[in-house]
Amino acid sequence: MNIFFRREFIIRLPMLGLFALLMSSTALAQSATDDQEQAADSQQQDQTTQSDQAATSAKPTEIEEIVVTARRREEKLQDVPGTVTALTEVNLLDAGVERAADFIAMTPGVSMVDAAEVGDTQVNIRGINGARDAENSFAYIVDGILLSNPAAFNREYQNLRQIEVFKGPQGAIYGRNAASGAIIVTTAKPSNDFEFSGKTSFAEDSTNTVAMSVSGPLIEDELFANLSSSFRESDGFFRNSFQKDDRTVDTFHGFDISSRVVWEPDDKFSLDTKIHFG
Repeated sequence: MNIFFRREFIIRLPMLGLFALLMSSTALAQSATDDQEQAADSQQQDQTTQSDQAATSAKPTEIEEIVVTARRREEKLQDVPGTVTALTEVNLLDAGVERAADFIAMTPGVSMVDAAEVGDTQVNIRGINGARDAENSFAYIVDGILLSNPAAFNREYQNLRQIEVFKGPQGAIYGRNAASGAIIVTTAKPSNDFEFSGKTSFAEDSTNTVAMSVSGPLIEDELFANLSSSFRESDGFFRNSFQKDDRTVDTFHGFDISSRVVWEPDDKFSLDTKIHFG
């Protein structure tokens, strides 16, 4: 019995080892297969991500289309056969444009001279300057209306939507006072939406500014109006040492009142009127 028991034990021992070896090989093979599948899935995901990124980068970049009226009609800025600097509403708001000197400083090839006296402002476009105490050498248009008085240019601006500076002689479009170019100012058109805005500022040398604007419908879907006003005063930044530091060098006191009424009884007729005093 002892011999039989030992033989049986010796015979079963290799069988158990063989069975364990088979089970281990099967587990290793299954693990390797799982690793290969995970690697394939990861590679496929990476390829998909790269394809999406390539498709995204391949999309054309959208450029904002700017419409100008430099030639008295609406057209794309890139279609104008001339040099036009267009400042949109976003540009004007970001730069805090309030007066002519503010947007002139943003326009290449254009400068402003305001050294003679407060009301006598001269604009230099591409080296062509205006004469003192005379009409402008450029056409100054506000909402389609030509203003030839130089004093009307250097003032407070409100409800700005766009400013265009058309450089070069434009006599064929705007007449004899456009030898150096044209400056076209477009303001907000009143609509059915009621809007109110106001601002005030205080600075040294008794420099104070107050401005307000109100816009809305008088008759809904037919008659609209806008009223804006501004006031600015300053004792000036320079003193006359020959007159006991008198504040008479660059003192300033001015105000402006503007009103715009638009009548649109139907889709085929529109009457746009504007009154300015200041």
